[in-house]
Amino acid sequence: MAKRGKRHERASVPPSLPRRGPPVFLVACVFLGLALALYWGAVRNPLVFDDRLLRVDVLRHFAAEGFRFDFRWVAYATFGWTYDIVGLQWAWHRTINVVLHAATAALLFSFFSRLFGAVLPGPSGADGHSGRHTTWLAFFAALIFLLHPVAAYGVAYLVQRTILLATLFSVLCLRLFLEGLLRTSLPYYLAAAAAYLLAVFSKEHSVMVPAVAGALALLVRGWSGRLLRELAIPAAVFAAIGLLVVLKAKGFLGTPYEPFAPQLLPRSAESGAEPGGGSLYPLSVINQGLLYFRYLLVWCVPYTGWMSIDVRPPFPTQLLSWPHAAGFAAYLAYPLLAAFLLRQGGRKGLLGFGLLYPWLLALTEVATVRIQEPFVLYRSYLWMSGFTAVLPALLWRLGEKRSYVVLGAACVALILPLQDRLGGFSSGLKLWDDVVRKNTDESAPFVERGYHNRGFIHLQARRHEEALQDFNKAIALNARDADAYLGRGTLFARTGKHEAALADIDRAIGLDPRYAEAWAKRCFVRMMVNDPGGALPDCRRAVELDPTHRDAYTNLGVVLAALNRGADAEASYRRALEIDPRDGEANYNYAVLLMMQGRDQEARRALVTACDARVADACKYLPGARRPR
Repeated sequence: MAKRGKRHERASVPPSLPRRGPPVFLVACVFLGLALALYWGAVRNPLVFDDRLLRVDVLRHFAAEGFRFDFRWVAYATFGWTYDIVGLQWAWHRTINVVLHAATAALLFSFFSRLFGAVLPGPSGADGHSGRHTTWLAFFAALIFLLHPVAAYGVAYLVQRTILLATLFSVLCLRLFLEGLLRTSLPYYLAAAAAYLLAVFSKEHSVMVPAVAGALALLVRGWSGRLLRELAIPAAVFAAIGLLVVLKAKGFLGTPYEPFAPQLLPRSAESGAEPGGGSLYPLSVINQGLLYFRYLLVWCVPYTGWMSIDVRPPFPTQLLSWPHAAGFAAYLAYPLLAAFLLRQGGRKGLLGFGLLYPWLLALTEVATVRIQEPFVLYRSYLWMSGFTAVLPALLWRLGEKRSYVVLGAACVALILPLQDRLGGFSSGLKLWDDVVRKNTDESAPFVERGYHNRGFIHLQARRHEEALQDFNKAIALNARDADAYLGRGTLFARTGKHEAALADIDRAIGLDPRYAEAWAKRCFVRMMVNDPGGALPDCRRAVELDPTHRDAYTNLGVVLAALNRGADAEASYRRALEIDPRDGEANYNYAVLLMMQGRDQEARRALVTACDARVADACKYLPGARRPR
């Protein structure tokens, strides 16, 4: 027997160690049924936030392309393939997210069951865990992940299929890697590397999975030269994949890469940070050190008052800002404690592994400057998937029956918070009300986003007074908020205040000259005041900045038609319909042009589509399709 403290390899666990408990297939069926039952009321929720990036042209593009080494290609391709089958029936797309969540939980059960069985041998072992007990602990560890309300931010937020698939393939990678460790099998290691490849090209945030695999190897097999030799080939493959990801992402490392970060840098400069991002990076790192513990807290204590789709914590202004500096010191000490526990093996080793798992995966948070979105709950879906590996260490003194009572009660207690979070996705107004209500620190960066986004929801519903209040509040919080000026300008245009509308939209363009939506809106307002000559360059600039801007192409077609350039107008309408064949306004305006040219049969098809899209003026022309004057 090796002396305590010396490097040694732990004994391998037989590949087919018998276990009593629910089989993986049965657990997968139970998890799928539970997930569908709990999420079913949310599958028909409207698109919110970044979900609107799932345009028809994007879906068609990914459906038609083969495999590419592009970030998030795997996830976006699944949207394209689904679109080919069910079109824009978003309930089916959301159902796929729910199925992926259940599949990840089932894989976690398989992983935990095998891991607990390997690290915590039977009753004769030092830890005294029966095979049945370890299997049921694995079941509850996976079930907690399935039911956790924070997981809803990955599942109900449709476009975050990226994080769902990255987590699914990451857990699959670790499950295969674990089997390779137990069987000393190169094919399993290589299969794990293939799963890792799929994970990083579902979402690049999973790049640190090999570090978790390394911790897993130390836990299961211990340290030895034999293990190092065994892992040489798989380590090289993992390293090659990881290097590919790092090289593709090198432009983002240590920089403020987020889309709206340039708007926030001047505000950071006002509070003492350098606007170029130089001193922002260390400030961002210490901020993430503190926020890591906030992620842990919200997963350990799932109080919904701490959760929203857009959390705005304060950003530190100095390296020794309180409590950020203390949080960062704890962040550095945390992995040392976890690694010490990992080396102990057994229950303590599992505790160390469960603690290291999220810390290692969350290292991507300190790879770049995070000022626009420093605290994002859906990203923690990936890191926290393995956190419940700590359960055997936390519950071992309770005994089997009391452990099951505690775990069962915890799972039941998660259901109401989960339903609360899903309810927040049922409408845009509820989503942004939740954000505004919970972001009480008005000095936090980008806190105005909740107000201007809620303002757009009010504007869409024609609640003009409420919209104006929100846009004004956003501007009061940040006088450089281009979105708020655009929203208020749009409101003024709708209420006939065209001069005020143009002034606000001019301000939005001045703040962000590359804001395609603002150029398109100014084109539209200039058409409203019968200025097609002034509108034309605005629309052209909009489509130049964003070649996928459907409404800009529609507006450009209207302008060109007003200037008696029918052929150019038709080309612009056709481009808008390539982007979204079902768009009501594009079809209606195209139909008007066709009727003016005497092409009534073609016009009728466009009118039918526009009427189906609830464009009232289009329905008036049916069934006779009378030609407009």
